[in-house]
Amino acid sequence: MSAGGHMADMVGRLKANNALRSKRSYFDIREEYLKAANGNPIFYKEATSEEIKAIRKKVILNRKKSSIKRIISFSIAIVFTLIFFGVAAKGILMLFER
Repeated sequence: MSAGGHMADMVGRLKANNALRSKRSYFDIREEYLKAANGNPIFYKEATSEEIKAIRKKVILNRKKSSIKRIISFSIAIVFTLIFFGVAAKGILMLFER
């Protein structure tokens, strides 16, 4: 009869997942945001086209750098894995040669 804890955990996880799924958007709770801001409207900064282009170039450059780092680290991991399995296979073969 130890399933009670498991069932309670399952029910709790279902409730948490449903709560995550039913998040409300800004437009649904706009009044709550305005109340938190003491009735002052929220102003969003607008960027000029030059600023947007500069941000876009920066994002693209960062993405290229991170993808290059990822490729290099993946290649190094593959090389070390192949070296390790090569040494391990060589050691196993030496054991069978005796």
